[in-house]
Amino acid sequence: MKREDILRVFSETEALLEGHFVLNSGKHSGCYLNKDAIYPHIKKVSFLCLALAENFTTYGVDLVVAPAMGGITLAQWTAFHLMELTGKEVLWVYAEKDGKEPEGLASEPLKMVDKFIFKRGYDKIIPGRRILVVEDVVTTGGSLKRVIKAIHHCGGDIVSAAALCNRSGQSEEDVAENLNTGYFYALADLKLEAWEEDDCPLCKQGVPINISVGKGKEYLEKKKTQ
Repeated sequence: MKREDILRVFSETEALLEGHFVLNSGKHSGCYLNKDAIYPHIKKVSFLCLALAENFTTYGVDLVVAPAMGGITLAQWTAFHLMELTGKEVLWVYAEKDGKEPEGLASEPLKMVDKFIFKRGYDKIIPGRRILVVEDVVTTGGSLKRVIKAIHHCGGDIVSAAALCNRSGQSEEDVAENLNTGYFYALADLKLEAWEEDDCPLCKQGVPINISVGKGKEYLEKKKTQ
């Protein structure tokens, strides 16, 4: 599947935005991929996840894992298409952010793993599975790293990681090395510049921060209390 087809889906759903945004990583950017604009369009989501699944039919994946919330829809559809393509059952679960150590999560006390954990009994599904980790947008890779740590803690075998969009500025090979997954694949590579708050030219120009998407609202609320 051509990358042009992927970018067309972004365009048709008006998912690519321009303005002043605060990303999940805390960095600021003049562009934002609003993946939530894509998710209501079920056929388009299915199309994108089929494109992801096609790259992993020979990896023996039997479980797809995502960080909540962004990767949930993608992981479920990717697992579905992998099952259709390979003819074998492929499960999916998700990891959650939680500031508390849950009770009865595992046979031994589970220490917090950078605030991503498996609840709802999902930790029992992880051990021994060949796992594909799916994310929506990769900027710093922080969420993927934390989910990968949680998977390792539960005894899972990670075969690869994938994303809807790689906007890290790094090659797929470099992202894979950074995540220590051996292989990483993204449907689209968008060279969208991002800055630390102190270096943000949009802040210096007084461009208003968008509070409808990203972490802009939380950022401004935090600034008020400082």
